[in-house]
Amino acid sequence: MRRFAAALTPEMAGMRFSALALLGLLSLAAPLQGQAAQCLTSDSPGKICTANDFEVVSEELISGPVSCEQDEIIPGDIVVRVGVLGNRNTTYDIGFFIGDGASSPINGASCTFDSLTPLESGFDFDGLSGSGPYRDEDSNACGDAVKGDGTIFKDFTLSNVRCGDRSNDGNLDVQYAIYGKLSAGSCSDPTDPANFTLATSSKCINAIGDIDEIPVLPPNPDVPEITVEKSAQPPIITQGDNVDYVINVENTGPVTVTLDTLTDDRFGDLNGQGSCSVPQVIDPGQVYSCAFNAVPTGAAPSVHVNVVTGSGTGAGQPVTADGSATVDILNPAIGGIGNLVWNDLDADGEKDENEKGIAGVTGHLRDSGGALLDTRITNASGLYTFLGVTFDDYIVEVVETGPLGNLVRTTASNPIDVTISLNRIFASANFGYVGAEISLQKTADPQVIDAPGAPVTYTVEVTNTGVVPVEVTDLADDQFGNLFENSACAFPRSVLTPGLSYTCVFTEQVTGNPGDSHVNTVQTIAADVIDGHEVFAADDAIVAIQDPADGFIGNRVWQDDNGNGAVDEGESGLDRVTVRLLLDADDNGSFETTVATTTTIAGGEYGFANLAAGSYRVEITDDGQVLRDKYLTTPPEPRDIVLLSLIHI
Repeated sequence: MRRFAAALTPEMAGMRFSALALLGLLSLAAPLQGQAAQCLTSDSPGKICTANDFEVVSEELISGPVSCEQDEIIPGDIVVRVGVLGNRNTTYDIGFFIGDGASSPINGASCTFDSLTPLESGFDFDGLSGSGPYRDEDSNACGDAVKGDGTIFKDFTLSNVRCGDRSNDGNLDVQYAIYGKLSAGSCSDPTDPANFTLATSSKCINAIGDIDEIPVLPPNPDVPEITVEKSAQPPIITQGDNVDYVINVENTGPVTVTLDTLTDDRFGDLNGQGSCSVPQVIDPGQVYSCAFNAVPTGAAPSVHVNVVTGSGTGAGQPVTADGSATVDILNPAIGGIGNLVWNDLDADGEKDENEKGIAGVTGHLRDSGGALLDTRITNASGLYTFLGVTFDDYIVEVVETGPLGNLVRTTASNPIDVTISLNRIFASANFGYVGAEISLQKTADPQVIDAPGAPVTYTVEVTNTGVVPVEVTDLADDQFGNLFENSACAFPRSVLTPGLSYTCVFTEQVTGNPGDSHVNTVQTIAADVIDGHEVFAADDAIVAIQDPADGFIGNRVWQDDNGNGAVDEGESGLDRVTVRLLLDADDNGSFETTVATTTTIAGGEYGFANLAAGSYRVEITDDGQVLRDKYLTTPPEPRDIVLLSLIHI
């Protein structure tokens, strides 16, 4: 789970805190029935149903778990049953829309669609079972909701559901919307949502419904998790050769783990073999690495696979994980070329124990004249092998697109010339790559101005956060133009070595109208000095323009990578997080009035301007579920603020 933080400026007064309740919107990633579709829109012809043409009268959980943990993907299926009642003599074709991911079924980005199965010849009407078939009063392809049938029921089977409590009532929420189209003989395909969303005849949308009968439990912060990765060097040998095995045990959970055993199914207890030693204490996010040498058994040709199991405890609970490595044992008469494409984190051109392979890289084997002989794709460990080579000269190359598209090569060359002779095995065609990385942070001082045209000082800092030198080639502001042409930001075009930063400070007058938010974006381009690959970074700054007599509340939501509750260098803001402002209008301690809702932009910044004096509450609703896999590191929200006249928070 990742961290986030929500902040207000230090000048806040009269602040009180209460516990955070992150609202996790249900994710319906892959329903077992239905199909992907465009969601409904609230401005569709007819809009929301107002005449009670039909209505939802019941919602029932048929089967599912007894509970689920916040943000987990629920194992197995969930079956829900919705009861629909037709209230008019008019016949309606009915379509069901279920929001996928963070989308609402109305005005959302992606939905799943289903409809009523129409009655066919030879079948009896069944509106009670949840599966139909249903009446087809208008002789088209879609089943209908008919007044005389009373309540009819429709079952939905949902899979890969993300556990979330959108309504904050402690139970799992499943969001759906029901659309009714006045039957006009136009429904030709019940699986096509266009029959419901694009028709021009009379229609309506039933309000969003929820099914919430599964308790949502808070995530268990004390569940230990580890991964075990094992690699073999070289991955191709002749019978009797030695192999160096490297084992990486990573603590991927939130609690400290004590690794008690490392056991290989071929080579036994690894404690004392090579550099391997247990017990080992591994903190969250840390990796324990060790290596040992062994001779794989098996006659040529064969594939030797061995599995290592790591076991231990964390927070009093057991934890275990496996990792495997594969070695091809070849007959010298067969021949082989290969080895590894890996992430060279320190850019030294040497494979270190903690450096992992890169999967999905395309490799080509060519003859000495360049003709293509064979193609391989690296596996999950970054390994590849060309088999069946004879005594000859070859060219081995990797395609520097796809997984390598934004990376920099750290080894000597691509392609590599290979000559096969003697034992006819060449296992040193290795390619190391590392990503050039930069960050950009932009801040505005002040963040609130009392009138248009006031000066604002902007600070832009570009930092080389990678391990290869880069040269900044472009620095531009979408409002103020090329900053290299600004006298305050004249850049000497020097190279930024890893960890080095370039800072530019300039002052501009901010224009706009009272009540506006002035947003400007700076983008930078840098090229690594090895291969010339370009990397990009951008950040925004927001300045609120207000009347002098009005107040302002705001600041930012950011990715608190180290969990210390403070904005550190390199920690970026989180955009598209929904924030709501409430008012205690009658000063009774209850914040019953919603003043405004906004979404963070410009690197996680948000603001509510033009506020009168009063008692306010700021809370994160996160309707877009940006924070569904994160937890709070700053003091709890919502936050209560007493805003005095002329005080900007």
